Amino acid sequence: MKTELKSLFSTKEIAPFTTPKDHLNALCLLVLYGIPAALIFNFSAVSGTLFTTLYTVLGFLIMGAVQHTLGTFVHEAAHLHLFQHKKLNQIAGHYLCAAPLLSYLEDYRYFHFEHHRHTGKIDRDPELLFYRAMGIGPTVSSRGQVVRLFLLDLTGIHYFKGLKYLLGFFQDKRDRGVIKKPTVSEHMGLLAWVTLIPWLFWSSGLFLPFLLFWLLPLMTLSPLLLRWHGFGEHVREQGDDAFENTITHKFGVVATLFLYPINSSYHLEHHLFPQVPWYHLKRLHLFALQHPIYREKTAPLTVDSYFLGENSVVNRAFPIVGSGL
Repeated sequence: MKTELKSLFSTKEIAPFTTPKDHLNALCLLVLYGIPAALIFNFSAVSGTLFTTLYTVLGFLIMGAVQHTLGTFVHEAAHLHLFQHKKLNQIAGHYLCAAPLLSYLEDYRYFHFEHHRHTGKIDRDPELLFYRAMGIGPTVSSRGQVVRLFLLDLTGIHYFKGLKYLLGFFQDKRDRGVIKKPTVSEHMGLLAWVTLIPWLFWSSGLFLPFLLFWLLPLMTLSPLLLRWHGFGEHVREQGDDAFENTITHKFGVVATLFLYPINSSYHLEHHLFPQVPWYHLKRLHLFALQHPIYREKTAPLTVDSYFLGENSVVNRAFPIVGSGL
């Protein structure tokens, strides 16, 4: 069916949706770095006041969305959609997007491209293998188990468990020559985010806001959002056809901002046409819906909420086996 859906549109029809907008991506990265800088450097102005708790909670939530969006730009860089110039795309994708999240662009590129090639195949899709290693199968026994998964992410327990698995997974692929080993410069870029940058904030007396608005969300809220973003993209382990298992999301502004930023909610369109950058996906979606066959075939896997209702991600991507809570 994936081939059938793709064949509804010619290469010429898709071409207008592939024009680059490097300036837009550059502006987005500037904003994504400006927000944490503002939160960190303005913390002292509210520290010790009645607004400290509110500022901290809101800042923490905002940073989850910021880091999640930064992770989504790693995805764009993997597809060479961040900047037209391949070298600039690689540099910005690793040093400005992947390394701040303590990862490598090449590692993610391999992981994600294998996911594209083997979507839904439990023995080949690295995303499904990752979930299985985390103890997460294709179904849950109750909504209580969904809540448990959520809490394990929010408390950082899943972060460290997942980190251990991924470190072993990528090292094995490097040893076998499947993934290109990081350069010394790429290692140093990531190491700077682990040592140099925290030390700079420490020596400047800004380590507490750096902890609150970067390190803490990096280990808790940000991976939670990234993981639940991934959970809601496919009906897991249900064939390898994009039509059968890939979900499109029609959420409100707030849910979209936190869970599917920069048009990542149009995941079916991305799988069908990965050559289309994020800023054209909504227009592509609206264009594709004008075709009656496309509209009919894709309607069953379009959701309008994450947790509640028959037409929710949890109901589609987390089939519940058993009775209630």
